[in-house]
Amino acid sequence: MNSPRKASPEAVEMVEVQGEHRWLIYQRLQQLGIICNCSAYQPLRIRIVDSATLVQVWSVSRQILLTRGQLAHWLERCWELEGSEDTVEPE
Repeated sequence: MNSPRKASPEAVEMVEVQGEHRWLIYQRLQQLGIICNCSAYQPLRIRIVDSATLVQVWSVSRQILLTRGQLAHWLERCWELEGSEDTVEPE
């Protein structure tokens, strides 16, 4: 398990997550060492200290909130976009 990241005093943003999935998100973010707090009947509060933390929060949220089918469709679209770049000839 990673140790919690230290927040730098400059740009720190707080994000709140409502709903039934907040505990699952909280547990995964704790495993990743991301600073967050989740109390009973309160939203999950997440401290965003850098762009890497933001991407991890986004990724964890997608994995928990989207269905397997939605995730598979998103991944297929990424592959299609990656494949279309190979067919474009430079000018």
